Amino acid sequence: MSELGVAVQAGRDVRDVRIAVHQTGQVRVTWPVRVGIPPTPAQHYQQRRQVQAVLVETLTEGRAAVLVGARQRAGVVVSGLGGVGKTQLAAQYAWSVWSDPDLDVAVWVSALSRDAVVTAYAEAAARVLVERDPGIGERPPERAAGLFREWLAGTSRRWLVVLDDVQDPAALKGLDPPAVPSGRVVITSRLRDAALTQGGHRVIELDVFTPDQAVAYLAEALTGTTDGTDRDQLEGLAAELGWLPLALGQAAAYLTDQPLLGVADYRAMLADRRRTLAELTPPEHALPDHQLTVAATWSLSIEHADRADDTRSPTTSRWRGLLTRVRRTTGSRGGGLVRPLLEIAALLDPNGTPLAVFTARPVLDHLTTRTGREVTATDVHHGLTRLHRFSLITLTPDRPARTVAVHALVQRAVRDTLTPDRLHTLAHTTADALHTVWPENDTTNPDLEQALRSGTDTLHTHTTPMLLTPALHLVFVRAGNSLGKTGQVYAATTYWHALHYQGGVGPVTRRARWPHWRCCWAGAMAALETVLADRLRVLGPDHPDTLATRHNLAFSRGKAGDPAGAMAALESGRDGRTGDGAGRQAPRPGPRPPRHPGHPPQPRPLAGKGGAAEPRHRGVTPVVVAPKRR
Repeated sequence: MSELGVAVQAGRDVRDVRIAVHQTGQVRVTWPVRVGIPPTPAQHYQQRRQVQAVLVETLTEGRAAVLVGARQRAGVVVSGLGGVGKTQLAAQYAWSVWSDPDLDVAVWVSALSRDAVVTAYAEAAARVLVERDPGIGERPPERAAGLFREWLAGTSRRWLVVLDDVQDPAALKGLDPPAVPSGRVVITSRLRDAALTQGGHRVIELDVFTPDQAVAYLAEALTGTTDGTDRDQLEGLAAELGWLPLALGQAAAYLTDQPLLGVADYRAMLADRRRTLAELTPPEHALPDHQLTVAATWSLSIEHADRADDTRSPTTSRWRGLLTRVRRTTGSRGGGLVRPLLEIAALLDPNGTPLAVFTARPVLDHLTTRTGREVTATDVHHGLTRLHRFSLITLTPDRPARTVAVHALVQRAVRDTLTPDRLHTLAHTTADALHTVWPENDTTNPDLEQALRSGTDTLHTHTTPMLLTPALHLVFVRAGNSLGKTGQVYAATTYWHALHYQGGVGPVTRRARWPHWRCCWAGAMAALETVLADRLRVLGPDHPDTLATRHNLAFSRGKAGDPAGAMAALESGRDGRTGDGAGRQAPRPGPRPPRHPGHPPQPRPLAGKGGAAEPRHRGVTPVVVAPKRR
């Protein structure tokens, strides 16, 4: 009897293990060959028929398909985010052909590193090339992987290679599957990298769910919950999660495990800034094997972005020592700046912020302190480019007022990691940066003006009351003045009302702001006369705030066609009189109230209703309009 030969095909799943015994003594390949296992399809998977059709069409044409996130939709930034469903789409396609006997080779690789790709390729080579090279299993993995790649380029057999979640295109050097008629290649990545589009690869942008898809998913997943059929609640939850498939799936899993918790309750918990995303998602052990929590998914991306080296930098031994010394003082093209920059972006409008905010002097000083080296605007550009490359932000240079945008859930995940002290520092740094870049005459650029106002509002929302103490930050004054200068009288009035109720400004200061946005000079004069009387009574005639109000009153009277009244108001101030120039007198200020222990001394505290002291706040003095000298 001739010697028996045994061929063992070892896949990553016991279902793939096959034994073929041949009387000839020659080891043969048993087709089809499968290496790796695609992730299990998600429950309640929503078909993306349009994108799936493009994917199939691309592969049929013999081109590689690169799945990335779409740039943005309806003001929601989703570019390449982990969680938009790239892996699920690739897995759906892979499973649709996995059992096809006419597909000779199918390889699924979690391409997180070059080692992962080499290992999968070497396994495939040991099973596909064993007839040609019986010792293939003993060859070094890199060599075996290279031989498998050569086989893919020259074979007429049908094959499919899926490289899921490519972290670094440089890791595919020499391993990128070839573009040949017999092969099909699918690559998923969070990166925006030109290297992924080389070789005729077609980039397919995958968006978040549409609102209808998101609601349909939640309605199916939450059947049986207390209010899972309430469409308004489902629409609200979908919008608050940014229609992100991963976030929707984990929210549904959380609700399913909490039978007494309804959608409305979950939304209330989500709106509570004291709760972290980790508290609102299932524990990792309860998630599918291939899935991480929303926060963990992006945390890994941040780590990769901060560690990523510039692949074009010299790496030979001759240069390595010099490169290390240079990086110690200059950084590696934005290295070390990824997380600090993302922390600032997490406090601003998710729909976009001007680039100038991130290169303003307060931010550069903050980054210099964080990194221990001098940080320049160029360093910031490199850091933002890293974030963009890893799809943690979206850079749109063609939108100057909204250049840097971040998905709202990414912002939430980043804010969850901030300590109170760090948040306080970031709040004042970001406010200082907004104030620094705010143009003096902002009405010439309404898009920039609106972006700065929305950034200020978002910052205040996430950091209240940190910018109200020890004094109202000047950026709030800029924002309020900006509303008034654009003619938004009601919005300006509401704005100052809101700050007053939050404790940012007192009643006298609030009333001093309103006259600037009154629709007629007569109304402005009436309001200013009331304010002047209050300030004369509380502060006295020589206080700077009293003088400023008197000057504004004179200006308003001049604009209203009463130059004599304007002159009288100015002269009464010059002569030290306590009236308003129209014969009305105000009493001298009363005794100064005692200072509360632990409070810094005030030059001359304001008295509100009931004699309570009203603290003065920096930057809330109305604009003084001085008369032109003749």
